[in-house]
This record gives sequence, C-alpha cells and structure tokens, in this order.
Amino acid sequence: MNRHGIRRTLTRLRELRGWGTSGPAAERTSTRTERASYWLLYVVAFAAALTHWNAGNTLIAVVCALAAAAAVCAIVRSSRGAGQGGGPEQRSV
Repeated sequence: MNRHGIRRTLTRLRELRGWGTSGPAAERTSTRTERASYWLLYVVAFAAALTHWNAGNTLIAVVCALAAAAAVCAIVRSSRGAGQGGGPEQRSV
C-alpha cells in the first residue's frame, strides 16, 4: 500500500470515528454511557499509572498515562457535542 492508500484509509477511519467533518458518526451526539465509559477509563488508567509508577514499572506507567490522556481527549470531544443546549449559566430562567 502506498502513501495515498494509507492517507485515504486514515481519512476514512477518521470520518467513521467522527473525527472528520463528515460521516455517520459526525452527526450523532455522544450518549451518557459513552461519556461515562470514557470517565471510567480515565479514572482506572490514571490510578494504574500512579500504581505502576510507585512500583517502579516505568514503561507500563507511561502506557497507562497515555491511555488516561486519550480518555481525556475523548471526554473533551464527547462533551463538545453535549454542550450544544447550553449550560446552566446560559439558560434563561
């Protein structure tokens, strides 16, 4: 597979995952279950990173920290779609 084939494949994957501006996942909003699972991943990965760091397993701690960072990115991305209705400070009483 050449460069163009890889680029096309990655673009298509981004569209399907909702990272692009089009595709089936771009129009849907995230569900509470999806956001809750990202939060669970963040809490567990962060705790695992600290535990492995204290135990001296540096490589595994870094992998867990990267998983926690990916969870934070997913939380932020899924929260953008949920905030379209406005928060309490934006609603009129």
